Amino acid sequence: MIFNGKMLPRVYFTAPNIHNDENITITIIHDVISHCFGILPEVLYLQLDNTSHENKNQVLLGYLNMLIQLGIFKKVKVGFLVVRHTHDHIDKMFSLFQ
Repeated sequence: MIFNGKMLPRVYFTAPNIHNDENITITIIHDVISHCFGILPEVLYLQLDNTSHENKNQVLLGYLNMLIQLGIFKKVKVGFLVVRHTHDHIDKMFSLFQ
């Protein structure tokens, strides 16, 4: 969410009965885009986990392509974290919510 020109962090939690798959990834991306007030940038940058189950699949890539086809973004650039990367800084942030 953008407030006074600065991007504020958003944290999403799912219930244990919600599967982590491409549907939840798309839902979260859509929610963030829908709650951005003002002008969206021309390029959407995404940094995702390197998993085919949630992020490297036709459903998610089709959604990202739709964002371009609808003119919401001119480009979408996706970066995938290296396999067996550490979650040190991410895990530290989420430990605040436990």
